[in-house]
Amino acid sequence: FTNVPVGIFAGALVYFFLHDTEPARTDQPADWAGIVLLATGLASLQYVLEEGQQDDWFSSPTIVRLTALSIITMVALAIWQLSPRNTHPVIDFRVLRNRSLVAGMILFVAVGFGLYGVSYLYPLLAQTIQGLTAAQTGMALLPGGLATAFSIVFCGVVTSNPKSKIDARLLTLFGIGV
Repeated sequence: FTNVPVGIFAGALVYFFLHDTEPARTDQPADWAGIVLLATGLASLQYVLEEGQQDDWFSSPTIVRLTALSIITMVALAIWQLSPRNTHPVIDFRVLRNRSLVAGMILFVAVGFGLYGVSYLYPLLAQTIQGLTAAQTGMALLPGGLATAFSIVFCGVVTSNPKSKIDARLLTLFGIGV
């Protein structure tokens, strides 16, 4: 029941302060080949990753077949999405020509691994190896969560101010360094 009041508060904030503009209607054809390849590749990969360990990975013919299917469909998806014949790709890889976007994506993945990896592995370590309770593990993670919350608000305020003399890239480098 802890999340109910927070969820109601967040929903109220979204309802009162977040207004969406009317989207421009475009009647572009759907990339059905891309959608089918993406769905098949991801569904196969998900099954392999979820069931692989209990089926002894590649000693299971099902895992081997689905791995091959996933690889084939994902490679075909990449080729189809980059094909000049595909005028409306479901995943537009052409945006990766922008070096700033690619650098941001790499940084986002690295930060995601750091944040979510630690958030997943530390409680596992603390509760199984060190014998801490769930409450003790939560209290151990609390300072990092508070520091992250403060940093997000601070960086948002500093970088959104047009008169700010602090470059967002310097804040990013400082955060990586810390």
